[in-house]
Amino acid sequence: ESVSITTTAAGSMARTAVELVFFNPNGRVLEGELQFPLLPGQEISGVAMDMGGFLREAVPVEKARGQAVFEDITRARVDPALVEKTAGNAYRMRVYPIPAGGRKTVVLRYDERLGEQGADHVYRLPLRFGETVTRFAWTGSFAGTAAPRVVKSDAGMPQVTRAAGGHGLHLERRDLRLLGEAEVRIARDGGVPVTVGLFDGAAW
Repeated sequence: ESVSITTTAAGSMARTAVELVFFNPNGRVLEGELQFPLLPGQEISGVAMDMGGFLREAVPVEKARGQAVFEDITRARVDPALVEKTAGNAYRMRVYPIPAGGRKTVVLRYDERLGEQGADHVYRLPLRFGETVTRFAWTGSFAGTAAPRVVKSDAGMPQVTRAAGGHGLHLERRDLRLLGEAEVRIARDGGVPVTVGLFDGAAW
């Protein structure tokens, strides 16, 4: 139903948080499966799902253990989430329950070291969601004196403004089908060093 993306970048590092809201129009509870491919070099650093109106962080376990726990707590009618890495750099997430006539929110966070092209750092944002999204939002915070340059965006061109310590980015759209990606370039000499704790994410 909605996709909200938050990008935070400083120096050569970036973190992206993707909040997805799923709506179940049916009269019965459903189990969903989310396929979430990432680009090379991007790694999941956190996963959360709403349970009773509160976002709960996931924790990492071995694959076999995760599947067993998922089945156990599903039978106990507790809200489980299971994320597995599949072929390449893609992830699969089982989401249950999606309540009848209700919504379920999932948040995925991933970190990356930005690539370089000429004098720029390059940030790429996958936007291959396939189905039409009722609400889409993208906000960003880019540290440093150089303004980020959005050279490509399947979702439309965001507004870039000055902000404390750098620049902000903002875009909102409705009823949008997303099948591509966005690319932002930031001059390397305009960045700032990343602090050690900035991208320490919660375990998943």
